[in-house]
Amino acid sequence: MLSITKSAIDRLKEMKEDSPGKDFRLIFKGFG
Repeated sequence: MLSITKSAIDRLKEMKEDSPGKDFRLIFKGFG
């Protein structure tokens, strides 16, 4: 799970400028 979290954070950092809200929802859905 740690690796998944790291990947999610890395993607968020890269897509932060795009739309963090959407990224966060996608990550949360993936975890859920």
